Amino acid sequence: MRFGDSADDWITIVGVAGDSRNIGLKDPPTPVLYLPYDTFPLAFMSIAVRSTAGPGVVASTARREAKNIDPDIGIDRIMPLSDVVHESVAEPRFRTLLLSAFAVIALVLAAVGIFGLISFTVAQRTREIGIRIALGARPDQVVGSVVREGLVLAGAGLALGIAGSLAATRVLETFLYDVHGTDPLTYAAVAVVLIGVALTATYIPSRRAARVDPVHALRAE
Repeated sequence: MRFGDSADDWITIVGVAGDSRNIGLKDPPTPVLYLPYDTFPLAFMSIAVRSTAGPGVVASTARREAKNIDPDIGIDRIMPLSDVVHESVAEPRFRTLLLSAFAVIALVLAAVGIFGLISFTVAQRTREIGIRIALGARPDQVVGSVVREGLVLAGAGLALGIAGSLAATRVLETFLYDVHGTDPLTYAAVAVVLIGVALTATYIPSRRAARVDPVHALRAE
């Protein structure tokens, strides 16, 4: 291949390398040519060194070898590749941690709100539960009925929440890396947590109310 029209501009391809992310981890791999330095010299360059020695030993050895090649060569900075990767993702990592903290807080608030509302609603039905048991209903039947009603309400709210989050995926995906806004695992995990909270919030108060003496339940205001 060649870049110009001259017969001296031809460059021989000696191999094909794998994809690499030279700009950043968030950017997809782009076509790249690796050219010899004497063919395409630059005012600056980066050298990758693989070694089992520590960073300090590698740094001193690299500087010594560079001086042996040319005393005028200066090495600006030497750092492990892990630090280079860490710096490249520092900003998105901070945004991810911040959004994750807000998401956890929102999930906790939602769980507390669901638990408090449903448990309070079930506790208000103590008189109803006592009447049903006095009329011959078994405690497990009453508890099952109350739990089903609570799960239906929680399921309806969960469906509305999922619909809203799906509508906002285009905005959310701009803050995500290698994770889609419609990640099924995330949706499933949140759904399991909220359904579990709703199940606990309905089962415990209804079970407690079903154990109350129907006479006391009928007298309750």
